[in-house]
Amino acid sequence: MGCVFSILESQSAIADTIINFLYDPIPKGLTNREKHKKINEILEREGGIATASEVLINISKDEIERARLLSELKYELDTQSNLVHARRTGHQEGLQEGIQIVEKKGRKEGKKESNQDIINLLKSGKTPDEIIREYDT
Repeated sequence: MGCVFSILESQSAIADTIINFLYDPIPKGLTNREKHKKINEILEREGGIATASEVLINISKDEIERARLLSELKYELDTQSNLVHARRTGHQEGLQEGIQIVEKKGRKEGKKESNQDIINLLKSGKTPDEIIREYDT
């Protein structure tokens, strides 16, 4: 059991060294290309580290894919939301236009009826004063 723990501890220490080596802001005289070359040399010597590296790469790929899928889902939901909003706005605008048309038509018809009433009253031989008295009541 102790042997397994010591192997895991050494692999963990190597992984920490690699991570620190990669992300160390002080280049220690090496270029990024030279750092990657050194890391690849270590990975070739340590099979467990190479496996861990592959797992990390796969996890990174999975995270990228997950982010891409979430982005697609968000775009789809945003598009559907925009369509629903546009439809509701269109219905509201159509309803308002319809109400305005009906009101305008109603005013025209009311005015025609009123004018026709006045014409009928004038034809009946009533004087303008009598017509006004009839409309006031």
